[in-house]
Parts: sequence; C-alpha cells; structure tokens
Amino acid sequence: MGKDTISLFKGTYTGGEKPHHWLRRLEGQFELTTALPEQLHRFTMHLDPGNKAEQWHKKLGDADKASWNTLIAVFGRKWPLAPTVEHTRDELLHRLERRVLLETKIGQLVGDKDEKIYTHVKWAQDIRVLADALEDDRGHLISNARRGLPLMVRHLLPSSGIDTWDTFLAAVTTLSLSRIEDELKQEAKFKSREDWQKSVDTITSQFQHGTSLQTAPKQPPPTYQYASTYQALRQQQIPHH
Repeated sequence: MGKDTISLFKGTYTGGEKPHHWLRRLEGQFELTTALPEQLHRFTMHLDPGNKAEQWHKKLGDADKASWNTLIAVFGRKWPLAPTVEHTRDELLHRLERRVLLETKIGQLVGDKDEKIYTHVKWAQDIRVLADALEDDRGHLISNARRGLPLMVRHLLPSSGIDTWDTFLAAVTTLSLSRIEDELKQEAKFKSREDWQKSVDTITSQFQHGTSLQTAPKQPPPTYQYASTYQALRQQQIPHH
C-alpha cells in the first residue's frame, strides 16, 4: 500500500475507525532501517489536525517518545486493543446460520469509501471467518451456510464441484454482476405476472361469490331454524281448549 493512502487518525472511533489497525498500517510503511526520528515524524503527520489523537500526542512527554516501543505502549493504554472473545462451537454455528444475505441487498456496495465491496463478497468473507473458527475443514457445514443465500443466488451457483469451502466461496465471490442483474429482472417480471394473476383470481372469486349469493335460495341461519322447530314442538304439546 502506498505511503499516501493511509488515513489520518482521529482517535474517536468514528466512521469505523480501528486504532490498532491504523497503527499496523502505519508501521507497514516503515523499512527495517527507518530511524526513530522518521518514525515519530510519520506518526505525527498521520494524526488528524485538531482532533482527539493530536491533542493527546501534544501532551506526551519526551519519555513517552523515547523509542517506538514506548510510544506504542502509551498508544495502547489510550486506545486499548479489544480483548479476543472465545465463542463456543454452538455460538459460532448459530452465527453462521444467522448470516443471511437479503435479496434486496444484492448488488449493493458496503464498507469504507476506499474499500467498498459488493454484499455477496462481504457475505463470503464473513462466512470464511466463521468456517475457519469452526475448523470445518471437510465442508460439512457448507449446506448450512448456503441456506443463507437468496434463492436466485443459489440458482446461479454451479450444481457440482463446490463441495469445499474454497470452491464454494470462490463461486459466490466471482458471481457475474450481469448474471445477477438478469436474474433479478427475470424474477421481477415473474413477480409482476404473479401479482397480476392474483388480482385476476381475486376479482374472479369475488364475481363468482356475488353470483352465488343472488342465485342461492334464502334460508334462515341455523339458530333461527332451531328456534322455529322448538316453537312448533311446544305448540303440539300445549292442549287446546
């Protein structure tokens, strides 16, 4: 990555900012022979002017900048590295099965402005992390993950040869956007015809129902029938004088 592509560090966690990711990218610009003064200068020049990180840096003493490792230690105390959370296998499996790619999100871009990727690629990346954490080397859980894809995407995947995580996720990430668009258009046409047919069926049903109401003989409701029968029996039982 070029030296001018790293973003300025604010220290506010806004916009998805990750302090230790930023620091690692900055260190990646250093050579083994980069001297401490140059390291400190680059660190300073990559702080967002007037923001929280620069204000913190201005308050540091000389001892805090005596070495690069010292500066990193001070940086880590100000912006601690988030602890790694160990998840159980059931939790990881639940997360894998809950990772669903919505059809309405297909074809959209997500991520930071400089690192945007399509939603189906992001889905594949997330599934890869979970599959690795589950240590499913034989791909037994591929079918579980596959259910998280929209039906139209599943239709576009090869019918065979994707029985490993590498081949399955590669098939997802390399899906042609033009094929996805064609599938979406086809599905929209089908839904339009389906909605039209439902409307026709509804109107037809209402018409038939209305016709049957006019031609059917009028009969009293069951309750009224029962009451009439009861009254007739009562009249037969009462003696006439």
